[in-house]
Amino acid sequence: MLEEFKDLWVYRGVLWNLISQQLKIRYRRSTLGFLWTLLNPLLSMAILIIVFSNIMKFPQKDYAVYLFSGLVPWIFFSQTIELGKSIFIMNEQFLRRIYVPKNIFPLSVVFSNLVNFILSLVVLFVLGKIFFDVKISMALLFLPISILTLIIFASAITMFFSVLSVFYRDFAHLTSILLMLLFYATPIIYPADLLPQKYLLILRLNPMYHIIDLFHRPIFYHTLPGLENILIAFIVSIGTFVIAFGFLSINRYNVVYRL
Repeated sequence: MLEEFKDLWVYRGVLWNLISQQLKIRYRRSTLGFLWTLLNPLLSMAILIIVFSNIMKFPQKDYAVYLFSGLVPWIFFSQTIELGKSIFIMNEQFLRRIYVPKNIFPLSVVFSNLVNFILSLVVLFVLGKIFFDVKISMALLFLPISILTLIIFASAITMFFSVLSVFYRDFAHLTSILLMLLFYATPIIYPADLLPQKYLLILRLNPMYHIIDLFHRPIFYHTLPGLENILIAFIVSIGTFVIAFGFLSINRYNVVYRL
């Protein structure tokens, strides 16, 4: 496993090239290009705001800001998983011909998507300030830690899913369903406070609840997340990453064999 970490540094040029290639391919021959990265969360937010805030009269003040603070990191997470689940299958010929650390491929998806996430987050903050009066507070300085925690957890899940999709081809079709279940099990379109007390314990078993809270607190509530939530989110993310990295390292030859 330590050798895999060393190889990541040795082959960092390959990682950079893969990131650059994925960014170019994503917007090749696209008229709107990067604007699609903004339109996705904007359109999703608009639909959810109309449904929950206007039609269903959701009892949440500044619902648009609450939705923004949870939906943007979720879109990064879900898109990363969707793009990364088939990364080995898409690069089958490359993997068969040249040796590179297998972890480079799922990580390239994470970091290429991270570029879009950071840019869209900045632009959406500006739009949110103009249209929804998103407040700027000192608590926003915590966001780099929130983003780092999200990156670590997204990388771990992408590694798991990319290997499982090679071993069990039907697993790739289940990903969208699993992500949809996780989306509704995470307080993104609803505040956790609205849930009955008996469901809160189950909710706390969801890692994404703690990670999304790292965005809700500084953006919507203008406060720092609680120390307990920070520790849980970070420990779970690091622990999952180590397990996923080890899982992929153990199966690095099997991945090529099963392609």
